[in-house]
Amino acid sequence: MSEKEVQLKIWKMVLTTVVAGTALISGCNIVTTIQSNQTSLLKAQVESTPLARDAAQARYLEAKALSDRAMFEEMSKHPAK
Repeated sequence: MSEKEVQLKIWKMVLTTVVAGTALISGCNIVTTIQSNQTSLLKAQVESTPLARDAAQARYLEAKALSDRAMFEEMSKHPAK
């Protein structure tokens, strides 16, 4: 084999490795994106059910009530002058 043929084989291997690596990275990114979108879609579907909406509203109202109670307790500790 001549030196030119050896260099050609080396560059061919390097190019093949780079292309394969790029394809592998792109494939992983595509799969990750699809899985993420699928999870987001499933979450949105679950959250859009009436029971989930009611539960979220109940959690919000409970948190607001606790916040208001804490605020009024703090206000009663420090009366206005």
